[in-house]
Amino acid sequence: MIRHYVTITTVSLIVLGAIGYGFYAAGTPGESRNREFDNTRVSNISGLKSEIESYYRENGKLPTTLGSLSTLSYSYAKTKDPETSKEYEFRATGDTTYKLCATFSTVSDEQRDPYSYYNREFKHPKGYYCFNLSISRTLIDSQIKNNYNVTLVSPASRANVDSPVTLTVKTTGTSDKKVKITFQKYEALVWKDLGETDFADSGTEQSIKVNVVESSFYWRARACDEDGICGNWSITRLVNINSTS
Repeated sequence: MIRHYVTITTVSLIVLGAIGYGFYAAGTPGESRNREFDNTRVSNISGLKSEIESYYRENGKLPTTLGSLSTLSYSYAKTKDPETSKEYEFRATGDTTYKLCATFSTVSDEQRDPYSYYNREFKHPKGYYCFNLSISRTLIDSQIKNNYNVTLVSPASRANVDSPVTLTVKTTGTSDKKVKITFQKYEALVWKDLGETDFADSGTEQSIKVNVVESSFYWRARACDEDGICGNWSITRLVNINSTS
């Protein structure tokens, strides 16, 4: 009998504890409503962050306003607060850094939802708060590489030239950084370095002169800036050698 009462008491305590936690987690109707608004705000801001990166990927720069995101054909960004219908605040703080701001009704609380990704990335106090965000380094580097495209100028494809031969290329990007050009030739089934230029303004022609003994060879080039960020290798080009020295 005593064991029966102990079991009933234990079960009752467990049930009461679960009910108590339920009230804590749910809070009052007003608190629950405020948390729901804040969850929506954080979800919206997370979505805006993703679409700002998409805008940067397509345009190579930050948008001027959140309204600019509408130029993305697949944009589903929610730019307005779910409670006040006011637009979230966006401010660029640099070429690749920016702020997204909102006014929150509660303090973010991971204990209420410990598995929420939003709670881990977008912790916030109650009231007006700005998240300091930036474009990912991987995306920035990818955009820089696009600015370092290299065009092979001369010799023309399959041209017959004498050795030593002058290889000339030109970067076609719009970067304001100085770049150097690395040249390679295809030999024994691998690419081998031929040499490189000094740093010069992007968009200018750069050349090296090399002595070659092959009757013909394939060559290619790529540009790297002073920070060590390099573009993709150019197309390959075949050159025929008339004579060697």
